[in-house]
Amino acid sequence: MSLAFFPLLPGLASIFVLVGIPAHAALLLVSLIAGGVAAWGLHTFGTRLWGPRVGNLLAVLWAVAPGGVVLRMGYSEALLIALAVWTLVALERRQWLAAGGLALVAGLSRSTAIALIAAVGIAALIAVVRRRDGWRPWAAAALAPLGLLSFLLYVSWRAGRLDAWVWIQNDAWQMGFDGGALTWEMLVKAFTGQEPMWSVILAVVVVASVGLLVASWFIRSIPLPAQVYTTLMVASALSTGAFWNSRARFLLPAITLAVPIALLLARAPRWVSAIAVAIAAVAGAWWGGHLMAYAELNP
Repeated sequence: MSLAFFPLLPGLASIFVLVGIPAHAALLLVSLIAGGVAAWGLHTFGTRLWGPRVGNLLAVLWAVAPGGVVLRMGYSEALLIALAVWTLVALERRQWLAAGGLALVAGLSRSTAIALIAAVGIAALIAVVRRRDGWRPWAAAALAPLGLLSFLLYVSWRAGRLDAWVWIQNDAWQMGFDGGALTWEMLVKAFTGQEPMWSVILAVVVVASVGLLVASWFIRSIPLPAQVYTTLMVASALSTGAFWNSRARFLLPAITLAVPIALLLARAPRWVSAIAVAIAAVAGAWWGGHLMAYAELNP
């Protein structure tokens, strides 16, 4: 079963364990540090494209999202998001080797890093077609998938079958791709009064995420690689055939979903944006706490 877990988070946590920090605290520490790095990256990304106010709002809105409770837990989402957002920043700066290297490392954090690899590939393709930056886009595209591929090959070698990781996901975890069947089933149940309140709220979050994704494609200032990354993240989150209760967590890496809201709030008076963020923070914290304390489910 341990082969289903990517090595980056436990590997970094083991460094803190070596200096005497308990394993559970080490995992939390890595997640907290990565969350801070991710927020800094989101601020940098937003500021570069739309100015400092949008940068601030983008970072804060991401942190208070419903799935944000996992940023204070030993989950790998914070690591992936930190690496993803800085990869997107590097692509905007045309720092190709940095982008490829960050995507490589991200591939050791979660399987959904494939969305980031695709983003690097799209950016590299655009640069090659436009004949920009010489060999560097080629190098970035070659580097990006190496982390994910190396881990998948390692799992195949350990398990003695080429499709080992897919088999583990499908047969051991029942987390295979279902094309959104479970998501649709739970949405119908939630909106027809067959689910508890936490599930109804989650259904609203899922529908809102699709709406925000559609809205984001009409914002031309969002770079295409970032759009591709977020779209693939949303598709992955909604097409997983298990863990309905974790949909908000799976959506957390879809970072540009917050851009339409951030741009809207940036035009509003500061007191309006402050109230909106405060309400979102309270609602997100309540939902995460309710899910764990009362529904007794992992986020």
